[in-house]
Amino acid sequence: MKVKYCVIVDIELNIAEVYELKKEHYTKIKEARDEIIHFDLGEYSINFDFSKIW
Repeated sequence: MKVKYCVIVDIELNIAEVYELKKEHYTKIKEARDEIIHFDLGEYSINFDFSKIW
């Protein structure tokens, strides 16, 4: 099993870098501050509101 998404959070800058695994490498898909990001995990999915963590 592989990890499809990786999120690196900088709490000082209030920003989260969202990466998605594509062809064996992670590609940055978004820098989120107050966006809602949809994470598709196949059988399950979630809309995560990054504005709620700051």
